[in-house]
Amino acid sequence: MTSKIVFKKLPFSPDEHDVFFVESSYDLFINSLISTNYHVICDLFRQYGFRFVYMPKLQENLNVDVIRYFAPYVSSPLLPPLTSKWLLQYVADAACRLVKPSLLYHSRKFHDVTTAGAHVFHAIPIGKGLRNVNGLEQLLRAIKKDIEESGDTIRQSTLTERPDINKRISSIVEDETIEVADKSFYAESRQLLQEVREKVDRLRQMGVSRAVLSQLLQPEEKLSRLVVTQEGDIVLPDYNNMQIAMRPLVKAVYLLFLRHEKGILFKYLPDYAEELTAIYRHLRKGNLSDRARKSIEDVCNPLNNSINEKCARIREAFVSRFDEHLACHYYVNGNRGEEKKIALPRDLVKWEWMFTAL
Repeated sequence: MTSKIVFKKLPFSPDEHDVFFVESSYDLFINSLISTNYHVICDLFRQYGFRFVYMPKLQENLNVDVIRYFAPYVSSPLLPPLTSKWLLQYVADAACRLVKPSLLYHSRKFHDVTTAGAHVFHAIPIGKGLRNVNGLEQLLRAIKKDIEESGDTIRQSTLTERPDINKRISSIVEDETIEVADKSFYAESRQLLQEVREKVDRLRQMGVSRAVLSQLLQPEEKLSRLVVTQEGDIVLPDYNNMQIAMRPLVKAVYLLFLRHEKGILFKYLPDYAEELTAIYRHLRKGNLSDRARKSIEDVCNPLNNSINEKCARIREAFVSRFDEHLACHYYVNGNRGEEKKIALPRDLVKWEWMFTAL
């Protein structure tokens, strides 16, 4: 039987993909059942487009690399002990915090009309019927039945799509006045970031909920300084001295945009060919071959797709190292037909390389 529990002032935005196991007091039998069969349960939820969030297992999965992906500024990634009653502290009615072992998931079709900022969750009591040899099978059937009857089934593909990019792509209308490179800017990014999306999804499929993790780490949205060394290396000292690796021409494009805070219109790229060549020559530390010069020419041609590929690789370089909510400040971005720029405030940028050749 499904009931509703109202939460208010949640410290995160509920994700309809996440299903939480909650209990106000520890039930040894049910917790042992879940722990023993954790991956089987997760696989069942995944079939319906949901992620099963079991707090004790969540803490096991949060290794240093995962934590630093979401919070690269953390030097000693230590989390407080996680229990399955963690979410219940945010229940609106204190009397409702005494919850038997249950499964909770957020539903957008419910909303509270009397309390601003409230969220309503489905609550699925697990019940005493599990205390027998067929307990796990009954649990899986109950979960499956409730999800099917709730009308909230979510397509598995929604876990891997990037709605921000998809929305922009769908809004692109053919316009002969817009250069080819500018017109396909987001489409190219979408294609080349597939590998990064898969990496992030692997983290989330382990039971990592960005919303829960963000609250536990109490992030400050801290942006790191960016240092360009004399050799042209890109270092983020406040993210544990993280170095961002890029191929030379990709890095040259990045440094070009970093030098121009107001951004660059793709149609004016030919005007920056000489500057880009000088940057690239410094990075390669020698004369440029005819092939290299042709590559630079392609990048500066607004009718060529090369600039899109380089910008996508730049985005990949950052998003592969830390989460999008921070990475978006560091890569090249911009609306169609407008200047593409790097949003990072320039008071956070330090140049050790003086560009004597420019």
